[in-house]
Amino acid sequence: MGPGTNPAACAPGNLGRYQIVGEIGRGGMGIVYRALDPTIGRTVAIKTILHAGQGSEEQALARRTRLLRESQAAGQLSHPNIVAVYDVGEQGDTTYIVMEYIVGQTLEQSMAAAPGPRAAAESVAILADCARALDYAHSKGVVHRDVKPGNIILQPDGVVKIADFGIAKVMESSTLTQTAAVVGSPHFMAPEQLKGELVSGRTDQYALAVVAYALLTGRLPFDADSMATLVTKTLYQDPPPAPSINPAVDVAGDGVLRKALSKTPEARYSSCSEFVAALRAATQPGSIPTTATLAMPQVAPVPPASPPSAAAATPVPAPAPAAPPLGPDALLPGRARRGRRLWLVLAALGLMFAYRGLFKGDRGRSTQPEAEFWSAIQNSKSPAPFEAYLKKYPDGRFADLARTQIETLKDAALGDDAAPMPSAAGSAGATQPAASIKPQPAASGPVGAAVPAAPPQPATAPPPPAPRQTAMAAPVTALSQPPAPTCKAEFTTIAADKFQPCLDYWSGKGYSPLTFAAVREDDGTVTLTGAFQSSAGTKITLLETAEQKQRGLAAFKRQNYRPDSVSVLRGPPGPRFTTIWTPIQGSYETYGALDKAELDAKLQQHSSDGLSIVDLVSHGPKERPLFNAIWSQSAAPARAVLNLTGQDLRQQFGQMQKEGYVLDRLSAYYTDEGVRHIAIFEKAQAESAYYLGMSTFDLQIRQAEAVSKGMRLHYVSHTGSRFCAVWWK
Repeated sequence: MGPGTNPAACAPGNLGRYQIVGEIGRGGMGIVYRALDPTIGRTVAIKTILHAGQGSEEQALARRTRLLRESQAAGQLSHPNIVAVYDVGEQGDTTYIVMEYIVGQTLEQSMAAAPGPRAAAESVAILADCARALDYAHSKGVVHRDVKPGNIILQPDGVVKIADFGIAKVMESSTLTQTAAVVGSPHFMAPEQLKGELVSGRTDQYALAVVAYALLTGRLPFDADSMATLVTKTLYQDPPPAPSINPAVDVAGDGVLRKALSKTPEARYSSCSEFVAALRAATQPGSIPTTATLAMPQVAPVPPASPPSAAAATPVPAPAPAAPPLGPDALLPGRARRGRRLWLVLAALGLMFAYRGLFKGDRGRSTQPEAEFWSAIQNSKSPAPFEAYLKKYPDGRFADLARTQIETLKDAALGDDAAPMPSAAGSAGATQPAASIKPQPAASGPVGAAVPAAPPQPATAPPPPAPRQTAMAAPVTALSQPPAPTCKAEFTTIAADKFQPCLDYWSGKGYSPLTFAAVREDDGTVTLTGAFQSSAGTKITLLETAEQKQRGLAAFKRQNYRPDSVSVLRGPPGPRFTTIWTPIQGSYETYGALDKAELDAKLQQHSSDGLSIVDLVSHGPKERPLFNAIWSQSAAPARAVLNLTGQDLRQQFGQMQKEGYVLDRLSAYYTDEGVRHIAIFEKAQAESAYYLGMSTFDLQIRQAEAVSKGMRLHYVSHTGSRFCAVWWK
């Protein structure tokens, strides 16, 4: 709300028995109001969470049920450093939580008003109150999951309180997903939370350590321009040494922070209070706890840009007392100083050894030299170091990223208008296939018309020139050397009306569309999420009606192309189809609107005639779903399985793996019984992985995780407000 706006004017008059007084603030989940409880005359804060428009009815019901349960659990927490929960209720599509009204400001507001490092004593005092609150909650079985400066409230009397216990856990739930949904503030999320694994009190400890790092250095341990880069840094890199940012933080303090920021929960402190106690001891002058020298990184380390400053490693000796006591130490005034200096040097050496990989990380010694090589060259502005990496590690973990950097840097040297590429280690979305393809010019025109000028020849007669499609209304002017767009080959999300330049660019470099799903955003715009592949000669048409798609089918068939995959954008005035076309190799059949009985008959018919199922997606109302299906002659057997719940899919996935099949296509659809899934398994020599029920944020995280494991996006679909995706290796 803008300045001068009356908050109460836009607020409901009442929520339950509570009288709304005004608006306190807004967040990603809803609005926070100041209200009055007329029963006892108490001022309260009410956080609202709107369920309408947040997924399917089943998701909203599950989220509402869990919110009530978790709020009740949070209401049992009674601690001076926790914002109390008084009540929870529902009104229409809104669930609200009634909380203690706190006068003060958030730590986030305080840090924004006074940026830069805080004094150690002030920082530790704030952290100590937070640690006591978190440890108490953990003892009651409650994990916060979203510890950040915005949820830490500083009161005028100096007491610190933590708000929003239990709410983040509620927002994690989804009836469409196994473990894919990720909720929290990315900069403060622990690696296990980003990966969708089980969380614990040590997950909150990691977030508190990020807050501590920010307080003591004035900056976050990990920051990036893109989500993919941020996730990669959090999962696989170490933060910059705190002394290199703020020399007032010595080696011992840095060691404590690193232990609490360890990549695995087991390597962190046993409790938040233990972490803060170690930090307090380390930041006291002359105090170096032994635990600090043992806080070694838990993954392949990234060498720092420069070693810890000498000022941090060797403090200036304190002046001698005016009247030293008599005794052996009085006769040897240098002994104490030499002993103290020796401990400091040993601590510094221990930390330097950790940086150089002399301590084994959780990836083992076999990958340590490669990771060190990569971390040393990843920010290079010349292609030569990346070429040297490929020569030494042709099939290494970062081989695809190295090829991407080489191509990008060479393009820049030729005068392309490409923006500087971010650090290669974090450019998970920019990884390109390993095959080196010579760039070729691309035809240009309306979206769906640009294809490589010389696509691979199909098995049958060579196709004549591709038909000009009109999937989008506005044509795009041809570019002889299209500038590098912001979209990346291995993963991109881009507005549909900006897709043509992206297609032109990658077509010119020998790439063609692999998989794309269309999504209608909240503001009504349509975006495309997917990937390109090295020259397979495929084409794409966007957002066609059923009639346009049928006409295109005939036109492409004359050009010796068939549909390979179809993505359906549901909603008024009817479904819109995004189709990827591939050169024909043998006979095929495709149907656009089969009902369930017709589909079953076709699946039975083609199970014995040599045609394999290629693609199968649902559209139409949930009372009578229709199916778009494609069969093609193929040497690789394939099986389609419908009506799968998430649990059914997990079991089917494991069974098919044992029989030598990998997951090829995956999509969701709605039925009267709830959300169900369609899976196509193909017999292939590959590894596959999948996730269900992902938001755009979740998908970005899973993509970064997949790239780090050497996998690439193979297929993506979108239903309702959630993605399904399959990765191959």
